[in-house]
Amino acid sequence: SAENRERSCLNHPTLNLMIRVTITLPYPLPSIIAAVLKMHEYLEDFINIVVTLLQVTAMILWGSIKALLPIGVLPRKSVDRQICLITGAGSGLGRMMAIEFAKLGCTLVLWDVNEKGNEETKIMLGKSGVKVYTYTLDLSKKEQINATAERVKKEVGEVDILINNAGIVTGKKIFECPDELMEKTMAVNTNALLFTGKNFVKSMIERNNGHVVTIASLAGKGGTAGLVDYCASKHGAVGFHESLSAELRKLKANGVKTTVICPYYINTGMF
Repeated sequence: SAENRERSCLNHPTLNLMIRVTITLPYPLPSIIAAVLKMHEYLEDFINIVVTLLQVTAMILWGSIKALLPIGVLPRKSVDRQICLITGAGSGLGRMMAIEFAKLGCTLVLWDVNEKGNEETKIMLGKSGVKVYTYTLDLSKKEQINATAERVKKEVGEVDILINNAGIVTGKKIFECPDELMEKTMAVNTNALLFTGKNFVKSMIERNNGHVVTIASLAGKGGTAGLVDYCASKHGAVGFHESLSAELRKLKANGVKTTVICPYYINTGMF
């Protein structure tokens, strides 16, 4: 009879198992689907991390190989006749970089608040045969940065390499440091980067060629007592570099390079 056939079907082992599985599911089906999708996201993140680690490892290995090979084996980037602007060029690291870039044939634009020191650097470069232009300005003053940048564009040309090197330090504990000195530290070490970048990087993007170098500090990677304002300013410098790099990638300005350098103690008379 129909009733017996229905009972027989219900007693079928496979159908019985399906009914049992459906009834005994510990979670509703939408929750299971959501969990599977979440696992897929985690798997995708894991794959991205592995790929990034492999890329970093490859870059380190390739960089090590290039560093060990003698000069001339591989083609090197040429900066001959490019315009290189260095802030804080009147002494220390800025002066040393000016000397090295002169050897590479760059036209040098030297910025410093110390006119005497800046002119001394220019004299030292006299025998190099490259063109050297000096400008005296206070990098804590936005108006002076903007005005001097316009002069450089008119008198020298568009900058190809911008090296934000100038920096100051008070070396005082936060409760002992006058407000105006803390403000000046932030202005020179951090704010000036924004205004030099705003003045010179736009042209680099338009030409899809250029290089922005930020001289930060190991203090931009971690804090230390007695250097609260300095550490804060150098964290800002590192943040400037990272954010500018991200913006350039988004704009697909692949020809504009960025470098941040975070040195430890250098005997330049700053500390």
